[in-house]
Amino acid sequence: AQMPLEFEPGENFHYSLCHDILAAIVEIVAGKKFSEYLNEVVFAPLGMKDTTFRITDDMLARMKQQYYVDPVTLTAIPKKAECSYCFSENYESGGAGLISTLEDYAKFVDALACGESKDGYRLLKPETVELMKTNQQNETGINTFKNSLPQSLGYGYGLGVRTLMDPKLANSLSPVGEFGWDGAAG
Repeated sequence: AQMPLEFEPGENFHYSLCHDILAAIVEIVAGKKFSEYLNEVVFAPLGMKDTTFRITDDMLARMKQQYYVDPVTLTAIPKKAECSYCFSENYESGGAGLISTLEDYAKFVDALACGESKDGYRLLKPETVELMKTNQQNETGINTFKNSLPQSLGYGYGLGVRTLMDPKLANSLSPVGEFGWDGAAG
């Protein structure tokens, strides 16, 4: 908290632990652990029963095989079945570490994209979704973004997500404003 910013927000882009800092702020404001807040405000209301920071033996047994590509041989190598982004018992990252199922994640994505679940639970106001998927970077920030993450050509950076600005440049069939994040695990 004592370190100065590298630049004013929106003027540049730097991949960082900013979402982890936001999670810490949520803990302070809510007066509870980040996981408790997520369970109360996001997971339980959306019916997400299999999303957590703490992987159970049951979840581990159901985890599908993941692979990484050996850069020399270009062959797929099986990864150990684990949640490699669960850093410690006390560190609940705002940007990594959650483990989920496809069913739970689909519920979250639907509510995030629309602001509301199919059952009518309002996760975000429509204007919040619009703001989130609107590029917040100036030209310098967009250039830094695409140079640091080459797969982001045609995208800007909204509030916590990349957002599609130019489908042709991105070689995408998605509409302008499509948003998301590939994440460290792809």
